[in-house]
Amino acid sequence: MRPRRTESDVNGTPRRALAQGLWFKATMDNTLTLAPPLTIADDELGMALDILKAAFGETEIKLA
Repeated sequence: MRPRRTESDVNGTPRRALAQGLWFKATMDNTLTLAPPLTIADDELGMALDILKAAFGETEIKLA
């Protein structure tokens, strides 16, 4: 039996991303609010996406 997902499990994703230097806000259960600078280099954007992917991966493992 799969354990019940709790709000703290899901909210752990922003905390994990923040620990790596990426801030975002999750709202309405399925919306991410990101606020990058108006000018962002390709490598910085790639780094942010890598952090986000890793944070979601850790959450997915935790909830599995």
